[in-house]
Amino acid sequence: MSKEAPEKLNAADVDFADRDLASLPAGEIFINRELSWLAFNQRVLEESRDMAHPVLERLRFLSISASNLDEFYSVRVAGLHAQIRAGVTGRSQDGLAPAEQLERVHAARRHADGGAGR
Repeated sequence: MSKEAPEKLNAADVDFADRDLASLPAGEIFINRELSWLAFNQRVLEESRDMAHPVLERLRFLSISASNLDEFYSVRVAGLHAQIRAGVTGRSQDGLAPAEQLERVHAARRHADGGAGR
Protein backbone atom coordinates (compact mmCIF):
# COMPACT_ATOMS: atom_id res chain seq x y z
CA MET A 1 0.00 0.00 0.00
CA SER A 2 1.16 3.48 -0.82
CA LYS A 3 2.32 5.76 1.98
CA GLU A 4 1.62 8.88 -0.08
CA ALA A 5 -1.34 11.12 0.64
CA PRO A 6 -4.20 10.61 -1.78
CA GLU A 7 -4.30 12.93 -4.76
CA LYS A 8 -6.81 15.73 -4.34
CA LEU A 9 -9.75 15.50 -6.71
CA ASN A 10 -11.19 18.73 -8.01
CA ALA A 11 -14.55 18.03 -9.67
CA ALA A 12 -14.21 21.18 -11.77
CA ASP A 13 -11.10 19.69 -13.41
CA VAL A 14 -12.90 16.52 -14.52
CA ASP A 15 -14.88 16.51 -17.76
CA PHE A 16 -17.49 13.77 -17.53
CA ALA A 17 -19.38 14.82 -20.68
CA ASP A 18 -17.49 12.50 -23.01
CA ARG A 19 -16.95 9.65 -20.54
CA ASP A 20 -19.02 6.55 -19.96
CA LEU A 21 -19.42 6.60 -16.17
CA ALA A 22 -20.20 2.87 -16.10
CA SER A 23 -16.71 2.16 -17.43
CA LEU A 24 -14.94 4.21 -14.76
CA PRO A 25 -13.52 2.60 -11.62
CA ALA A 26 -15.54 3.37 -8.48
CA GLY A 27 -12.67 5.44 -7.08
CA GLU A 28 -13.01 7.90 -9.96
CA ILE A 29 -16.74 8.40 -9.43
CA PHE A 30 -17.06 8.37 -5.64
CA ILE A 31 -14.97 10.18 -3.05
CA ASN A 32 -14.24 8.30 0.16
CA ARG A 33 -16.25 9.81 3.01
CA GLU A 34 -13.42 9.48 5.54
CA LEU A 35 -10.89 11.18 3.28
CA SER A 36 -13.41 13.84 2.33
CA TRP A 37 -14.06 14.50 6.02
CA LEU A 38 -10.34 14.83 6.74
CA ALA A 39 -9.98 17.29 3.85
CA PHE A 40 -12.86 19.35 5.25
CA ASN A 41 -11.30 19.36 8.71
CA GLN A 42 -7.98 20.43 7.20
CA ARG A 43 -9.73 23.44 5.63
CA VAL A 44 -11.18 24.35 9.05
CA LEU A 45 -7.69 24.09 10.56
CA GLU A 46 -6.30 26.31 7.80
CA GLU A 47 -8.84 28.98 8.80
CA SER A 48 -7.27 28.98 12.26
CA ARG A 49 -3.95 29.94 10.66
CA ASP A 50 -5.44 32.82 8.65
CA MET A 51 -4.08 36.00 10.20
CA ALA A 52 -6.93 37.97 8.59
CA HIS A 53 -9.28 36.49 11.23
CA PRO A 54 -9.34 37.99 14.74
CA VAL A 55 -7.44 35.92 17.27
CA LEU A 56 -10.54 34.62 19.09
CA GLU A 57 -12.07 33.55 15.77
CA ARG A 58 -8.85 31.69 14.93
CA LEU A 59 -8.98 30.03 18.34
CA ARG A 60 -12.58 29.00 17.64
CA PHE A 61 -11.56 27.37 14.32
CA LEU A 62 -8.73 25.56 16.09
CA SER A 63 -11.10 24.29 18.78
CA ILE A 64 -13.63 23.10 16.19
CA SER A 65 -10.92 21.29 14.26
CA ALA A 66 -9.56 19.57 17.38
CA SER A 67 -13.02 18.51 18.51
CA ASN A 68 -13.88 17.20 15.04
CA LEU A 69 -10.65 15.24 14.81
CA ASP A 70 -11.22 13.70 18.24
CA GLU A 71 -14.71 12.57 17.22
CA PHE A 72 -13.40 11.33 13.87
CA TYR A 73 -10.94 8.98 15.53
CA SER A 74 -13.39 7.96 18.25
CA VAL A 75 -16.16 7.08 15.82
CA ARG A 76 -15.06 6.66 12.22
CA VAL A 77 -11.56 5.27 12.65
CA ALA A 78 -12.78 3.03 15.49
CA GLY A 79 -15.50 1.82 13.10
CA LEU A 80 -12.91 0.93 10.47
CA HIS A 81 -10.90 -0.98 13.07
CA ALA A 82 -14.06 -2.84 14.12
CA GLN A 83 -14.78 -3.77 10.50
CA ILE A 84 -11.25 -5.09 10.08
CA ARG A 85 -11.49 -7.14 13.29
CA ALA A 86 -14.82 -8.55 12.09
CA GLY A 87 -13.20 -9.63 8.84
CA VAL A 88 -15.19 -7.26 6.62
CA THR A 89 -13.57 -7.19 3.19
CA GLY A 90 -16.42 -5.68 1.19
CA ARG A 91 -15.68 -2.45 -0.57
CA SER A 92 -17.42 0.87 -0.05
CA GLN A 93 -18.86 2.78 -3.01
CA ASP A 94 -15.48 4.35 -3.68
CA GLY A 95 -13.98 0.88 -4.15
CA LEU A 96 -11.94 0.72 -0.93
CA ALA A 97 -11.98 -2.08 1.64
CA PRO A 98 -11.87 -1.07 5.34
CA ALA A 99 -8.14 -1.82 5.63
CA GLU A 100 -7.41 0.31 2.56
CA GLN A 101 -9.52 3.15 3.94
CA LEU A 102 -7.66 2.99 7.25
CA GLU A 103 -4.28 3.08 5.53
CA ARG A 104 -5.33 6.10 3.45
CA VAL A 105 -6.67 7.86 6.55
CA HIS A 106 -3.32 7.34 8.29
CA ALA A 107 -1.42 8.48 5.18
CA ALA A 108 -3.58 11.61 4.90
CA ARG A 109 -2.98 12.45 8.57
CA ARG A 110 0.78 11.90 8.24
CA HIS A 111 0.75 14.23 5.24
CA ALA A 112 -1.34 16.86 7.10
CA ASP A 113 0.97 16.59 10.13
CA GLY A 114 4.02 17.18 7.93
CA GLY A 115 5.14 13.56 8.17
CA ALA A 116 5.01 13.34 11.97
CA GLY A 117 3.91 9.97 13.34
CA ARG A 118 0.79 9.55 15.44
